[in-house]
Amino acid sequence: MLKVVLIGVFPETLLPYFKHGVMGRAQREGKLCIETCSLLDFSHGKHRKIDDTPYGGGPGLVLRFDVVLHALESISTKLSNPYVILLEAAGQSFAHDEALRLAEMNRPLVFICGRYEGIDARIEHYIDASYSIGPYVLSGGELAAGVIVDAITRLRPGCLGNAKSLAEESHQDNRLEYRQYTKPLEYRSLSVPSVLISGDHAKIAEARKKDANARDAKRQGNCESDSPLKSLRS
Repeated sequence: MLKVVLIGVFPETLLPYFKHGVMGRAQREGKLCIETCSLLDFSHGKHRKIDDTPYGGGPGLVLRFDVVLHALESISTKLSNPYVILLEAAGQSFAHDEALRLAEMNRPLVFICGRYEGIDARIEHYIDASYSIGPYVLSGGELAAGVIVDAITRLRPGCLGNAKSLAEESHQDNRLEYRQYTKPLEYRSLSVPSVLISGDHAKIAEARKKDANARDAKRQGNCESDSPLKSLRS
């Protein structure tokens, strides 16, 4: 079982999403367990203070080190050798290789979700890794944690309905997948590429390979070459 704990200001906001799809099924089948820990439970005073102004001046508020550390320690005492991940804009860019590495771990995963202007930097002494899901700023790390947990769960054995789907997914071997089509055959003058309904499996495989190469070339900034799987208006 993959054990996941989310620490943040509003970690419970992710729970409705986790109840559906691959992650919902994984939880029902006992392959995934997700818990949340609110920093508000470790706040100070009647106003439940969890942040303060930054030393040295500057705008915004920073999550207090003591509050975050107490929350982390309260969780860590209940887990065996947890792997602690900080979600922050300055973190390592999260990619498929990292999803695979985390999915293969047999350790509980604890996600610390930043918010406001971030977390007191002393928390860096208590984490194993830090990630960002893109070169932009979110209001909080909860969404980033949800993205990463989703990516990891589908790679865990038995969590994806059709395991064969993983072999041809986008970003396997750092490559994109070919375009996909389904019914209706034609809609609003856009038709499914004829090769896909030819019944010639060798030609279909070749067309898919060319299409994947064309999409990779486009992603790398090169002009997209002609692809047999790019639908055109009839």
